[in-house]
Amino acid sequence: MQSISKVYDGSKAASFFEQGFSVEGEVGAGYFGTVLKARARDDGRLYAVKIAKERYRGSADRARKLEEVRKHQFLLPHRNCVHFYQSWEENGRLYQQFELCEGSLDDLAEKRHELPEELVWSYLVDLLLALQHLHDHNLIHMDVKPENIFVGRDGICKLGDFGLVVDLAKDDPSGAPAGDSKYMAPELLEQNHCSKAADVFSLGLTILELACDLELPGGGHLWHSLRQTGPDPALTARLSPDLRRVIQLMMGRDPHRRPTVGQLLELPAVKKAHRKRTAELFVKDAVRTDPSPVVSTKSKIASFQFHGLKNFFVPAFLFVLGILTFLLKPLLNKARCSFRRLGVRLGWDGFVNSGASASSGAEDSKTPQHTPENTPLCEPGASGRIPVGGTSFSSDGKAY
Repeated sequence: MQSISKVYDGSKAASFFEQGFSVEGEVGAGYFGTVLKARARDDGRLYAVKIAKERYRGSADRARKLEEVRKHQFLLPHRNCVHFYQSWEENGRLYQQFELCEGSLDDLAEKRHELPEELVWSYLVDLLLALQHLHDHNLIHMDVKPENIFVGRDGICKLGDFGLVVDLAKDDPSGAPAGDSKYMAPELLEQNHCSKAADVFSLGLTILELACDLELPGGGHLWHSLRQTGPDPALTARLSPDLRRVIQLMMGRDPHRRPTVGQLLELPAVKKAHRKRTAELFVKDAVRTDPSPVVSTKSKIASFQFHGLKNFFVPAFLFVLGILTFLLKPLLNKARCSFRRLGVRLGWDGFVNSGASASSGAEDSKTPQHTPENTPLCEPGASGRIPVGGTSFSSDGKAY
């Protein structure tokens, strides 16, 4: 065990978990074990600690579970993936420390049966970005489903549970274990063809279930129908045409014709939702308080994110400055041209051509002082004429 806790003392009888954390509740439990809501004593923050239900059943079982840990450790952090902090073993059990989330997408769907489509779009964008992160690193999740998707305390939808991840650089895709049959792509059963497209199909089914408040079957006629012809139009009738189209594309039967995550993110409707989601999270980041505050009242008061405000106002100021510059540029050009004409009419050679010297005398008269090469052109005026140096020309090149 590699400890990062500052409070652990190996000479004490209490375990690392008991010394390092105080339990504040239970997040969930299942065949894998229990997930506890625990506050770390060294930094005062809340985490989810997953404790294996059973002790290792032997060296092979231990190696398999530690391989799952290794996949978490080598996955580069991303805002749309549940963050993994550390793991350790105690009394033959595996402990894993994760970012604490509000709950799974499955829990949310159980509580709220008619999610607004705007929220569904936001979650779709979040999860596409999570899959893009994995796929860019040649990883396939293999088990995308609502139970493995979590809503973070920052409101962002995050992909989690990377126990079945396939690393295309190291693993044999043909021998990859399949995930939940409810969300399984057809090619995994029919051809044992494992690719990134399988994740896209599973996410499409997940969004369909979420948007239409469905209970997906694990087999039978409807299971095959969803994979043969896609969702029944009657099921998706209340969805917008854009969302229906995206789901239909993601659930395409042929994995080779199914769009990639990158292609989905380039669809106009998805790009629009992405821009909206980015703006929404930008504002949230600017004014949010720390989602995992420390215990002390002083720290709670100080947890307001000053840097979030700074990150909001500085880009906003630069944006406004850029707009003003863009709007005022034509006026500045017209003012410059007006001053130049005034200088010519009054005979202010020095005003028009500041580089000329008063002592140059006759030598200056032989050298043209205003040429298109050394004098910037002004914007065309209302007459369509462009003044160049001391002589005015129309836009067709004729002097006047």
